[in-house]
Amino acid sequence: MTGAYLSTAEWESAAAVYLPLAAAVIARLVQGRRKRQFAACLLSLLWVAPTLLALQTMNIQTHWWSFSDDGAKFRDMPVVCFAGWIVLWGLSLRSRG
Repeated sequence: MTGAYLSTAEWESAAAVYLPLAAAVIARLVQGRRKRQFAACLLSLLWVAPTLLALQTMNIQTHWWSFSDDGAKFRDMPVVCFAGWIVLWGLSLRSRG
């Protein structure tokens, strides 16, 4: 059964996207539909994305943390982490409030 098992890096990549996405979906199901929810989530995403990029730019200069060399990267950050953090901070927490 070659290829049937995922490596640790593959599990981490999947968790970086699917756990925040699951949290956003669960928060949406629990809260139900509210007025102006789409606009609020869009504004939240538009706020989080450039803030995360600015934080990563500071990280590149100061070396606060590092990422493995696996997978696609954007500004030295894995794309799956970038997408997962945007969903987590932009949608999941916005759906609570």
